Amino acid sequence: MLCRAGVRRFVLWDSAKVNPGILVRQSYYANDVGRPKVEALRDQLVAIRPDLEIELHNENITDCLADAAADWTGGSDYVLDATAATSVRQRLEIAWGQTKSRRPQSPR
Repeated sequence: MLCRAGVRRFVLWDSAKVNPGILVRQSYYANDVGRPKVEALRDQLVAIRPDLEIELHNENITDCLADAAADWTGGSDYVLDATAATSVRQRLEIAWGQTKSRRPQSPR
């Protein structure tokens, strides 16, 4: 939905491969089984909108999050956490606290 709404650039992180057990929970296809998730998702997004810019990281983002100085956002304006990892949520909260100047301000 994001690429249809106008988002032009994505940074995808995932070290897993598509396996048969996730086909009922995630929008992959049977012919994606065995492929890296980031590659299968890229192909689906580009099929919807060929002009997308997609940066792939076929690795676990938690490894990168261990380095507080690492740029794991790829310069993104928005970060969506689609994991169930507490470490990712905690790192996002730290990053949010460090970017006060970029936070939307409520009108007063």
